[in-house]
Amino acid sequence: MENGLTYSQFLEAILRIAYYKKNESDQAGNVDGFKNTLEAIFAETELDLKKRQKSDPVLEKVVQLSNNGYWSSKYFLLAGIFEAKGTLKADNLELAKQDFIALFNEAKITMKPAKAVEETKGGKGDKGKEPPKGKEEEKVEAAPKFDEQDIADAIKMSQSFDDDQLSYIDFLEAIVRVTEVYPFSDMQKADVGVLNYEKKVDILIEKLGCFSNLEETFIQHDKNRT
Repeated sequence: MENGLTYSQFLEAILRIAYYKKNESDQAGNVDGFKNTLEAIFAETELDLKKRQKSDPVLEKVVQLSNNGYWSSKYFLLAGIFEAKGTLKADNLELAKQDFIALFNEAKITMKPAKAVEETKGGKGDKGKEPPKGKEEEKVEAAPKFDEQDIADAIKMSQSFDDDQLSYIDFLEAIVRVTEVYPFSDMQKADVGVLNYEKKVDILIEKLGCFSNLEETFIQHDKNRT
């Protein structure tokens, strides 16, 4: 695969780097030198992830949701959607960002703005008349705008090797990034509470429940694979 690695090639590359680092360090003559070097590489990777979490709170939330078992509880639905809508590239399944946006549009997570309308109580003959005293004009608030471009902007930082593609982990990250900017209503905010972030993500994933047929298909395929 040009300009990319399959999973096995990726693992091989890590092993080659570990051998090189061992031979160029104080571990060169150590019987356990390769093992120690490999452990050091993964420790550095874990430290790098923690640093990234500090600089990007969204990543921290993705990891927290994983640690709390949230992604596991939604696995069959999300994996079913990802498998059905994704494209196999070499040995990797990826989802194009435009397809991610289309998914959210189809699930009615996007919202088109509606113009604010002013209404006054009264019959047809009351047109143009001022409302009776004590009765103020009722305003219908304009619906918030949340369109495809808002989603595209939100998920810019989520990507696999290609800027316009998402791996499964990137797919989960993108869901959280959309959650961060989604214009929840006052009622939804009151329902989820300030401290329960999972319920916010739930609101979006419940909308993705319109793809429950893909979940059922994935479960059946998963049974056949085992």
